Amino acid sequence: MKKFLMVMVLATCGMMLWGSSCRKNDAAMLAGREKDLRPRVQKYHDLIKWRDYQAAVELVAPAKHGEFMSFAQWANEQGIRIEDYAINDVVMEPTGERAAVTVHRAFYRLPSVTVQVKDITQEWVLVEGGWYLAGPPY
Repeated sequence: MKKFLMVMVLATCGMMLWGSSCRKNDAAMLAGREKDLRPRVQKYHDLIKWRDYQAAVELVAPAKHGEFMSFAQWANEQGIRIEDYAINDVVMEPTGERAAVTVHRAFYRLPSVTVQVKDITQEWVLVEGGWYLAGPPY
C-alpha cells in the first residue's frame, strides 16, 4: 500500500510539474502570436485610415474580399474618414488561432468635421502563419 501511495504521489507531482510547464509553453505561444498579430492589426487600420483599400484587402480573409471591397466603396461614397484609432485590447483564444481585437476609432463623415468615436471588436484568424481579419466590422 505504501508503495502504491508513493507511486501515486510521484505521478501526481510529475503531472503537476508537466502541467505547469505546458501552461508556461502555452502562455509563451499566445504571447508570441499576439506579438505577431498587433503589427498586422496596426497595418490594417493605417491602410483604412489612408483609404488604401486595395492594400488593406490583403489583410482580410480571402473569402471576405468581395464583401470588404463593397464596404470600401460604401465608405468612400459616404465620405467616412478615420481620424485616429487605438488598439485597446487583444483577447486570444486558448488555441492561439483566433483573437478578438477591440479598436477605438475616431472618425467623421464629410461634409461634417465633427469627430465621432466608436469602439469596435474585430475577429482575426491565423491562417497558414498569417493573421487575417475574419469579417466585419471593417
